[in-house]
Amino acid sequence: MLMGFMRLRRRLFVTCSGGSDTLRRTNPLVSCLIMFSFNVTDRTSSAIDCLLVDPMRGTACVMFKNGYTYVYLNVSRRAIVNLLMNKDMSLGFWVNENLVNSERVYEHRLAAA
Repeated sequence: MLMGFMRLRRRLFVTCSGGSDTLRRTNPLVSCLIMFSFNVTDRTSSAIDCLLVDPMRGTACVMFKNGYTYVYLNVSRRAIVNLLMNKDMSLGFWVNENLVNSERVYEHRLAAA
């Protein structure tokens, strides 16, 4: 999980500050995700390599085990706090319910590093 966290941070940094920074111009919250986030490390998942969440900004960044990375904006802050407080909650369930299948969330796929 720690290696996934380091790869995700590096991918976010390269995407947000590298040559093609269209994602940062589209939404400056993505560059803030690098500094102000919690790494959910106390659980394992068969599909998720790393999950960073920011309850203050309502953002989440997921690196899946297949290598794809997505940044989600306008995530329910209540759902993020619930994830951080409820240690028994499945990461896959939370990601599907609050990110992938949510109508209120905006999704950005990061370019491959």
